Amino acid sequence: MNTTIMKKIFIYESNLQLAFSLKEILNLTNLEVDLFQDVEVDFEDCLCKRYDLYILELSIENKKESNMVNTLRLLNPGIPVLFLIAPFLRNVCLIDTKDGEPGYLIKPFGISEILTRINSIIYGSQQFTPGINGNFQVGRSFFDFQKRMLSYQDNIEILTCKEADLLALLVSNANTLVERTFILKAIWTENTYMNARSMNVYVIRLRKLLIKIPDVMLLTVHGKGYKLLMPLQGAG
Repeated sequence: MNTTIMKKIFIYESNLQLAFSLKEILNLTNLEVDLFQDVEVDFEDCLCKRYDLYILELSIENKKESNMVNTLRLLNPGIPVLFLIAPFLRNVCLIDTKDGEPGYLIKPFGISEILTRINSIIYGSQQFTPGINGNFQVGRSFFDFQKRMLSYQDNIEILTCKEADLLALLVSNANTLVERTFILKAIWTENTYMNARSMNVYVIRLRKLLIKIPDVMLLTVHGKGYKLLMPLQGAG
């Protein structure tokens, strides 16, 4: 089972229809989601786990969400939080994320809007957005992320977990420079010397597989990162 690239999200939203819709959509984009219906009751369980992002409904008449966030940030400074607020709270909500963007979304919001915000918070300016079923077109080949299968013509390669994670990350940012530090943080969780050495090995392995596929090339941009060159779907 692949666990290295799965990010975990905590969601508290009193509107159960909205909460379950968010969970379903985020699960389809390879994000693991835990739903909580009562912050006060579930707060202790929340502290026992580590999440990459907390998404909380914020209401002006109930301060328990803000109190929870204050406690979380005392235990883990810099923890990312995204509040879901009603339109009338726009002018009283002064919560900002560390990158300066408002730390809230105003209801109702679109799916693309919240996915874009989540990507920005978790992965920075780079994007990691696998297809709905985790499937990718890589040039003339087909990559099944869930099964870790890369198939081209009659040839099928079974990738390791990290090879699959790395390929998905590069394909999600096709024809764009993906920085080494971002890859290390997203897949190896830490930017260390040994992890960098490990990443170099996996890049070499992946390049040997991709070289067999026409019009696909994995380039090394020395001192910066990697760029996967490939034709985009629908391009003539």
